[in-house]
Amino acid sequence: MTNTARTETARAERATGVRRAAHERLSTGALAGWARVCTRHPWRVIASWIAIIGLLIVLVGTIGGSLRDKFTIPGSDTQRATDLIKAQFAVKQGSVLNLVFAAPPGQRLDTPARKAAIEHYLKNTAADFAPAEQAELARHVLTILNDLVFADLFAPGSRAEVPIVGRLAREGAPAFTVAGQVDRLAVTGDSVLIADYKTDRTLPSDPAAVPDRYVGQLALYRAVLQRVYPGKTIRTALIFTGGPTVIELPGAALDAALAR
Repeated sequence: MTNTARTETARAERATGVRRAAHERLSTGALAGWARVCTRHPWRVIASWIAIIGLLIVLVGTIGGSLRDKFTIPGSDTQRATDLIKAQFAVKQGSVLNLVFAAPPGQRLDTPARKAAIEHYLKNTAADFAPAEQAELARHVLTILNDLVFADLFAPGSRAEVPIVGRLAREGAPAFTVAGQVDRLAVTGDSVLIADYKTDRTLPSDPAAVPDRYVGQLALYRAVLQRVYPGKTIRTALIFTGGPTVIELPGAALDAALAR
């Protein structure tokens, strides 16, 4: 509202002795004028907006290009790493290789004949891998399967991807639920063996160097299995595939982790 309009309104209110409410006063200015036009001709306003939206759709379809979800940052370390992976390992992206090797009970897989059979199988099945990579896969398989401490984990009767579910209670604290899945489990005459695969690039040198979260995870699994298999010793291990390295976790470390 301009100064002149305010003055005239004030004079009218003084002359009549009646002061108008704010919503009864007539606003002035460009914005107020545009609002009155829209109010008087609502269908024209709606038709105008529909026409504008239609025009925008036509423009986007003709000169707007297309949506892309691929982004690059030239010169960055991330981009160089991405380009290297695509150049060197493009054929392996998204692939999964599940292989199972087993020897007869009481026998080993690292005999010359069986080692040659594994290498021959990998040559045919993992043809996309270079010979050096196939040899490394065979080495990983033989190293883990020939670990005498946990050989039963891969013996006949052992199980893979076993759900572990149970409720645990600690003194002075409410009971809580444990739900997870252990990669390997084997039940023998006097013990239960469990192991979890880990793909860490940095390999721990001994049980004391194992990350606390892994120790805590197996401590919970062990506590649940102690209730399922009373009287049996529950032994736990981590299989670090990058070595490969098999590390058994001592019971004292598991007990300490569960107490925390």
